[in-house]
Amino acid sequence: MASNLRVDTILPSTGTNVAIGTASGSVTFLGDTDISTNGDVTIGGNLGVGGVLTYEDVANIDSVGVITARDGLRVTGIATITGDVKVGGSVEITDGTSFLKKHSVGIGTTTTAGRNAGVGTAMGEMIYNAADAKVQIYNGTQWLNLTAPMAATGGTTSSSSGFKYHQFNSSGTFAVTSPGNIDAIIVAGGGGGGGGQQSGNNGTGLHGGGGGGGGVVTLTNTYLSSGSYSVVIGDGGGTYQNGNNSTFNGSTAIAGGRGGSEGSGKSNGASGGSGGGGTYNGTGGSGTSGQGNDGGDGGGSSASYATGGGGGAGAAGQDAPSTTVAGNGGNGTTWLNGDIYGGGGGGCISVVGTPGGTNGSGGSGGGGAGASSGGTNGTANRGGGGGGSDRPNNGGSGGKGVVIIRYEE
Repeated sequence: MASNLRVDTILPSTGTNVAIGTASGSVTFLGDTDISTNGDVTIGGNLGVGGVLTYEDVANIDSVGVITARDGLRVTGIATITGDVKVGGSVEITDGTSFLKKHSVGIGTTTTAGRNAGVGTAMGEMIYNAADAKVQIYNGTQWLNLTAPMAATGGTTSSSSGFKYHQFNSSGTFAVTSPGNIDAIIVAGGGGGGGGQQSGNNGTGLHGGGGGGGGVVTLTNTYLSSGSYSVVIGDGGGTYQNGNNSTFNGSTAIAGGRGGSEGSGKSNGASGGSGGGGTYNGTGGSGTSGQGNDGGDGGGSSASYATGGGGGAGAAGQDAPSTTVAGNGGNGTTWLNGDIYGGGGGGCISVVGTPGGTNGSGGSGGGGAGASSGGTNGTANRGGGGGGSDRPNNGGSGGKGVVIIRYEE
């Protein structure tokens, strides 16, 4: 038979504890009466709450088991979790555009200005840059674009140190099938050395100066979209002839200038990518700014017959230092693959009048050496200038140009 006990206060007769119920029973509090205590409440079993359990001014919740939040867990401060976090649904970051979903990740959207204002400072951080329409990652020093690897065809291909190279020794087409950034070198044909035939207005003349190296143009981190790009490779010039231009992607490398020769109107070296060396009484031709250098002057006396060296992409041709020593060709320039291009041809001394003299050497990067009887040809696909000659054999021909393109694999 059920009965009720209604009291205002229950106090223990001794001690501080009051026990209600039995080991297997329960205590039911009827009505809307609150339960209040200024001390601790210890519950050995489960605590079921039909409404909302509100903690006010609680510094920590310490649970040795699992805490289950059936309708969301909201933390307004910082939540520090030292173990694993397992999420069955989605994780949304309401302050920004980042999110984690079951089958996708939103890395967050910003602009270049926002990014540079401090969005990413940690190595490996990723963003979507809406201004550039690219996914970018911070490598600790700079932001890099994440793109599909570049792919292209054309020329002779090789790979080295993470780069793919396309070398064009003759004219062709560079076809880009997947866009990206490239580095490139464009080298024009070298100028021919002077000399080798009768003087005066007939033939190429005597006492030839060294030919100028082909001009060199470089492209760095240049973006190419998908499409076909024409590549033109300039031939080297023959004896006493300028070389020919090379072109790629709107850039033109200027041909090397021919070496000067004895005869009316022939004594000075021609201007070009690098200028040709002058004959014994001539001056060197001018080089093109940013592509090459001037040719060297001749010895300056009809008694010397020593001629100037052709200019190179990296240094000017040498003036003939004395009546018995011809000028050396100017050195070329080194590109990213470690090779040197655009060397100038060496000058020469006469077969008569300068006993024991010294012909000029070719500049590094394919320049041909000068010789009293037949200058050396410039190196093909380096754009080297031809060496000068006196007689009877001709000055050396200039070396053919080249275009080399590389990109990260």
